[in-house]
Amino acid sequence: MVKLRKRMKDEYGNLYFLMRIMYQNVEVPAEIYELANKNGLSNYDLRRRIIENGFAVTQYVARPLADRTVKPLIEEDNEREQRIATREEQELRRKKPHLFNVPQKHKRSLYARSLENNLIAKVKTDSYGRVQRG
Repeated sequence: MVKLRKRMKDEYGNLYFLMRIMYQNVEVPAEIYELANKNGLSNYDLRRRIIENGFAVTQYVARPLADRTVKPLIEEDNEREQRIATREEQELRRKKPHLFNVPQKHKRSLYARSLENNLIAKVKTDSYGRVQRG
């Protein structure tokens, strides 16, 4: 949990906030803290970024959450899906090469061609005119 200890001034008159992070007091300049709040960062986000940055408080810490735009992430996802699809296809070609060597198109049967022309299904009957089912 991040505790915002207090607002202080140093000997040069600069304002900073004293934050307690992992049993250490970290001095966060007031302009960086306010910029982080303006950019939509909570105290937890600010704490996490300070820890990731090696406890050095810089402008990097206060960059907005939406700094990584959605477009590159969507492009990364599309590239990833494409890589997965090509890998699966290569695996299928390796395991079952006959699927890719033999033509897979089949001619239409006489029954299918008659359906296209008449649009009425012909019922199979025997020589006496009885309907054959099954």
